[in-house]
Amino acid sequence: MEYTNDFKTKAFRIFRFTGNLLKIIKAIENNKHNEVRILLENIIDDPKLYETTLNKMGVPYIVKKNKKYSHKERESLYSEFMDNYTLYLDRKNKYETIAENYGYKISASEIGKVKNEEDFLSLISKAMTD
Repeated sequence: MEYTNDFKTKAFRIFRFTGNLLKIIKAIENNKHNEVRILLENIIDDPKLYETTLNKMGVPYIVKKNKKYSHKERESLYSEFMDNYTLYLDRKNKYETIAENYGYKISASEIGKVKNEEDFLSLISKAMTD
């Protein structure tokens, strides 16, 4: 699964004030999808992005520290991730099934010996007859 630049930008904007910026960057760059999911789930209601203040009557209430990091934006980023992750897992399972039933195994050392089209076709032909 590949993360778009738009997704990375949104994640950076949201995570830079939470103390988890390095964690999300490392998780994205290392394709640790489950870690990204957990970080996103934890940030949806992160108390660091809210503050308690008093209204005119002295009653405390919670407000967003900054409109840019709203609950709606964090939920949107989480939804975008889950949509892409679900699609990735669905495709991965389908392609693995196809490969198990109809695929051929070729070692990396054999691929390294391919120098031209003829070598490639010979390699594929050999794999199909083995």
